[in-house]
Amino acid sequence: MGQQKPQCVITDQCPGIKKACPNVFKHSVHKYCMWHIMQKMPKKVGRAICNDTEFMTDINPVVWDVELEPGEFGQNWKTVIEAHGMQSNRWLKYVFAIRQKWIPAYFRDLPLGCLLQTTQRSERSNSYFKRFESHFRTLVEFWMRYNSAIEQQRHTQRRMDNANEHSMLEKVGPMKVEMHASLVYTHPIFADFQNEVKHAICIMRVGGLTTVGAVEYHDVRDGLKHRSFRVEFNTKTNESKCACKLFERHGIVCRHILWVWNGRQVHRIPDPYVLARWTKKSYRPIVRDENGKVIEDIDEADIKKAEMSKVWSEIYATVGVMDSYATVKQMKQLQKTLTQFRENITGPIEPKTKNQEIEALLGITASNDINLRPPNKAKNKGSGKRLRSSKEKAKSKPQKRKQRCDR
Repeated sequence: MGQQKPQCVITDQCPGIKKACPNVFKHSVHKYCMWHIMQKMPKKVGRAICNDTEFMTDINPVVWDVELEPGEFGQNWKTVIEAHGMQSNRWLKYVFAIRQKWIPAYFRDLPLGCLLQTTQRSERSNSYFKRFESHFRTLVEFWMRYNSAIEQQRHTQRRMDNANEHSMLEKVGPMKVEMHASLVYTHPIFADFQNEVKHAICIMRVGGLTTVGAVEYHDVRDGLKHRSFRVEFNTKTNESKCACKLFERHGIVCRHILWVWNGRQVHRIPDPYVLARWTKKSYRPIVRDENGKVIEDIDEADIKKAEMSKVWSEIYATVGVMDSYATVKQMKQLQKTLTQFRENITGPIEPKTKNQEIEALLGITASNDINLRPPNKAKNKGSGKRLRSSKEKAKSKPQKRKQRCDR
């Protein structure tokens, strides 16, 4: 991680981890997983109350609303608890006392703090790798299947990079800042940005304007959320802040700031409001170990593919693309040239068996001296002929001929 500690650590309610996190990550914020706490609600409060009343319907918007200020959350929580007569519940008192550990209202100023509210990210990674692996596999098979999983992720990343570089999503509004966003953002982030653009066009209106020097304070009325948000805009530097703090939480400019920008003819997203992690050029920086040595994350196959692509470019530049009327001699000459280029760079390609691949992976060679032999075949239960019952044996014996009267 380049000696960088995480800004936020999300765990379950484990007493040991709660004690260890401040000692190990002294400058990180420790959060509890909201999903696990809310899953305990029916057991701690009572399933009858959660299933037969509107308690869960009323408490969920209060807990999961990321735009509430801490004071607003406390007042709304108290209103719901009193409405359902739950003031004496000990567990509800406990989770409210530790609200700074799990309620989003207390993480609104943490950069990208509300993007991760649960441990879903790690659980999703576990679910992905389980598609390739199971506990019945050997260590060698696990390593080979793990490489397959990583290769599929890299293939997906290359496919998405190609789509970002060679295609653009359709605009949804007249804002010129949207065109700039389509050039810098990846497709998923641009889709989220477009959602803010649509709402900025349709549901915004002015609630009030105050000017102090070069700073303007706009009270923007959000018709969808039925509340006003104050936007602070500097006319000289285009620095903007909004009370909803969407940019601080998600790294995307909110609809309220976009509405002000549109009115002030801001046609380009200022550089401080374009996070590098959301852009098309957000390639990984060079990773080094503790000794300063560059850690390569590219396997030999990827290097050979890049070199072969370069070879193809050189051949097409030299020979040119042949048409359908190329002679057999020209085709053979091109094939010969390709083979020479390939062998000069990658060497002769020899097919490997499965045993050879395992030997190359482990770095050892299988010995020809076999000291262990398979054991003699044992006669286990159920092998061979089935044991017959006494009744079956009696039926199989030759029957004596019955005497008959010859009258």
